[in-house]
Amino acid sequence: MLLIIMSLLAVSAAQVTALQERMAAAYWSDMRTFESAEAVVRQTERSILAAIDGAALPGFEDPCASDTRALDPARTWLAGWTPPGEGYEFVFENIARGEASRGGGNVGSIGAGQVIDGVDACSKFRISVVRADDPVNPASRSIVQTTFVQ
Repeated sequence: MLLIIMSLLAVSAAQVTALQERMAAAYWSDMRTFESAEAVVRQTERSILAAIDGAALPGFEDPCASDTRALDPARTWLAGWTPPGEGYEFVFENIARGEASRGGGNVGSIGAGQVIDGVDACSKFRISVVRADDPVNPASRSIVQTTFVQ
């Protein structure tokens, strides 16, 4: 009888331990994905500042010339996203220009019904990043979207 009780306790303890291991692995994967997405955001901010200062990186478009896109990329990413070879994708948009700047409180805001691009037309950006923990077999992904004001 004692052997049966001890066996049941051992099986129960093993199941609890296995569950805790899975929860810890999922948490670690989520945090690793989030932190790496944040790192891509910070690198994009540095690249935007370098491009504005005239030291644009090869292949990095002029941030001041870009307008906002009509569709928020995060919505597309939420619907379904397959990671490219690097395991991440990023988009930055100049939200001090174009339609998105209307009523934004900056020089690109509405004025007599028209969007006015002035000195501050290169001051506010929305940066969106999606990152997978593993590009080949993703178990977790994070979407980080931030507004960068320089």
